[in-house]
Amino acid sequence: MDLIERARLFSGEQNPKECTCRHQLAGTGVFYQSVGLIQCATCKGWQLIRKPIDV
Repeated sequence: MDLIERARLFSGEQNPKECTCRHQLAGTGVFYQSVGLIQCATCKGWQLIRKPIDV
């Protein structure tokens, strides 16, 4: 499943925007570990989590 489809299913947005901002581990967006997505605090777009936290 690609990023846009995953963001659409999770958020309910019709046309989710892809984020190209660089994200750190804190303060740059909301991390949704369960679905592997970040919602950017700056552009409100979506990005895949590159380094998910292992539990």
